[in-house]
Amino acid sequence: RYRIAPGTLILEVTESCRMDDPQDVMARLRPLREAGVQIALDDFGMGYAGLHQLQQMKALPVDILKIDKVFIDMLPEDVSMVPAMIQLARGLSLRIVAEGVENDAQYRWLQAAGVEVLQGHLFGCALPLEAFSARYLSPVREDENL
Repeated sequence: RYRIAPGTLILEVTESCRMDDPQDVMARLRPLREAGVQIALDDFGMGYAGLHQLQQMKALPVDILKIDKVFIDMLPEDVSMVPAMIQLARGLSLRIVAEGVENDAQYRWLQAAGVEVLQGHLFGCALPLEAFSARYLSPVREDENL
């Protein structure tokens, strides 16, 4: 209907979603991943993932690990958790997204740590649907490009 290429979509699954049955989770996510949809594990560090669940994550069809804003808020003063999360993501060959970047110090620290994708108010606030549609989905008039 909308002709959206699956490779342009990212499905965010929160870490707090129950992983009691990893086979069920894999069965639900694998067809999406095979169709080209990327899978992101959102709010990492905020859910119920113990070491056993993290071990099982290796088998999940996940492409991206999103570090929750709660941990980014501590940067750069407290660097006790985020480096370990970055190393875990790299060990699992996952791309890393840092959520909630709000100041230059956090930005510089994350850039130095090699985190390539950053989200947060430092870059822009969330938009209501109408404002997003007007800004990004409306046809561009030729006189606007001048």
